[in-house]
Order: sequence, then structure tokens, then C-alpha cells
Amino acid sequence: MISPHILIIIHSGLLILLLVINGTTDLVRNKLYNAVNFPAIVLGILVNILWGLDALQFSIIGLVIGFGLFFIVFLIGSGAMGGGDVKFMAAVGAIGIPRFQESVGGYPFILWASFYSALVGGLIAIIAMIAKGRLIYSLKNVARTTFTFLLPFLKTVPLKPEDSIKVPFGFGIAVGTLWTWWLYAFGVLK
Repeated sequence: MISPHILIIIHSGLLILLLVINGTTDLVRNKLYNAVNFPAIVLGILVNILWGLDALQFSIIGLVIGFGLFFIVFLIGSGAMGGGDVKFMAAVGAIGIPRFQESVGGYPFILWASFYSALVGGLIAIIAMIAKGRLIYSLKNVARTTFTFLLPFLKTVPLKPEDSIKVPFGFGIAVGTLWTWWLYAFGVLK
């Protein structure tokens, strides 16, 4: 039987290693690798088995929610998010969070990680738009697309991929998830 303290270190180490690798490769190469995400999903499920059946259940639920939320954005987003981001969030969900002070990360963790990842990713996008001098133009495009999408009697005006600014959203996922881990580790979230 593995000590809970050792298990917390292994669990947290696996999550943080995934975040560091994917955050770095997304910044440096603008790529998230299946060779990182798929093994992380398997290892996440295996490490959760060590916590027990409830943690395994939360791992599977986290995987499905992480994949599902980001897959919906991937389908709707017309290039706003890549498939690597979807698989990265599935891996984050599968790993989840270790038990800190009797809390079980499970699906609340993946929801918080998604929220903080979206905040960080949005901030990165705003900074990129400001740096390229395209903030107002980009905001007008998003407003026009949203407005025509919500009102069915108007012709929908899709965003053009060539008008988009590429941002390392995987880096945003890494930072947002690390932020969430920190909030759990220090008892802010339970």
C-alpha cells in the first residue's frame, strides 16, 4: 500500500509534468503532441485507481467532461481551438487532482480548470491582439459573428481563419490548470 503523502506527490507530479511539457511545446512549437496526451490519460486513470474506485470514477468523468467541453468549442470555433487542446484537457480531466485535505478533485476540478484555462487563454488572446494592433478589429469580428449567429433571420457571417490571431491556448490550459491545482493544494477550493 502506497502512503497517501507519496501518492499525492506522484499524482501532483504527473499533472505538473503534463502541464510543463504541453505548455512548453505549445509556446515553442505551437503543437501539443498525442505522444504526451494519450499516455497521460492512461497514467491518470492508473494513478486514480490507486486512490480507489471513487477516484477512478471521478477520473473517467473528468476525462469525459474535459474532452466534451473542449470538443464542443473545437466544433463551433472554426479554428479557435485545435484538437491537441481537446486531448490536453481530456488528459487533465483523467488525471484530476489528488486528495488534498479530504477533497476529491474529480469533476469539480476539471470544471474549475476549464474556467481558469479560459480566463488565462482569453487574457493571452487579448494581449496578442493588442500587440498586433488588432484588438478593435477582432472584437468587431467576434461581435458581428455572435450577433448574426444569435439572430436566425440575419445571414450568418463566419469568422475567416485568415483574420484570426494564433494564440498558444495550450499554454493557457497549462497555466489555468496549474492555478486550479494551487487553489486545491492550499485549500482555497475543496
